[in-house]
Amino acid sequence: MMKKYTDRNGFTLIEAMVVVAMLSFLLAATYGTFLSGQSIWTKTDNTIGLDEHLAKAVSRITPELRQSGHDAKGKFQVWIDSKTGVGESDVLRFSIPVICENNGNPVDANGDTAHWGAPLTWGCTKASCMDENNNCDTIEYKYIQYLLNEKHYLLRRILDFSENTVREDIIAENIIDMRVEPNFDQRIVKLHFTAQKETGKKQNLKQEMDINIRLRNAQ
Repeated sequence: MMKKYTDRNGFTLIEAMVVVAMLSFLLAATYGTFLSGQSIWTKTDNTIGLDEHLAKAVSRITPELRQSGHDAKGKFQVWIDSKTGVGESDVLRFSIPVICENNGNPVDANGDTAHWGAPLTWGCTKASCMDENNNCDTIEYKYIQYLLNEKHYLLRRILDFSENTVREDIIAENIIDMRVEPNFDQRIVKLHFTAQKETGKKQNLKQEMDINIRLRNAQ
């Protein structure tokens, strides 16, 4: 009588299908974990980027706006054009004490600010970049203006007496809104910034920042 031998070294079709199914499940789970981790990393990276732009906006405006306030006659040297900017954002314009001639004194004999104007470049503390002709009879750089453009850049502009732009610099990116509001006695100005960036899958990531700036020359 002949003996029947069965080869058990291979896989049956059902066993092979089970293995393939298990591998597919493991690969899908691994890929899903990878995508989830990548999404979290991208969101974190974009959040950090937005925070950096918000910090740039605040760090540039704060030291300049802090110098503003009221002149000797009590006139507020800060002007806010509410909802007149891009996307109905506010437009901020102000003047600060300046030195308009070499060895000039920013304070007059009465202890009041002698001249109000605008440094041509951020951080300027000399007459050479606070006045064009080194003559206090005319103040060529009158206003500092902060506003947004259609590319969501925060711009710093220097305006003359007629509010014509003398200089323009980009301060920060991805800023979609700026709100400016003085308090009741015009001693503190509140700034609110909103930054936004489109991430993957056409989703928008948004960050906001508030700061209250106390004006040193307020009455």
